[in-house]
Amino acid sequence: MILQFIDSFLILVCNPIRDFCVKFFKGVANIGFNATKTIKSYGFKVHMKVHMCTRYILNYVVTEVLVHDAKVAETQIDNCLASKILAYVGYVGQKLQDNFIQKGYQL
Repeated sequence: MILQFIDSFLILVCNPIRDFCVKFFKGVANIGFNATKTIKSYGFKVHMKVHMCTRYILNYVVTEVLVHDAKVAETQIDNCLASKILAYVGYVGQKLQDNFIQKGYQL
């Protein structure tokens, strides 16, 4: 059985204290709240799909920090070879699970 994993991580452009005065990537990056670290962050978010056995990156998308993981999840599973996809709680939702089941995947 082929297992794949989808997850995301932040790329911070500056320290949180400078979020509102930074000029780098103005209009491209934005400020969002990281619930895991309980901080506001300015930068980008990388959403990535990884093969569990080989640990190769199979697909990735770079978005603004505010983009929710569930919104990118469907683009991550395009042309997916696995029948089971592991993800953390940010990808849990009935609508998303229904979409995955219709495409033949178990989330």
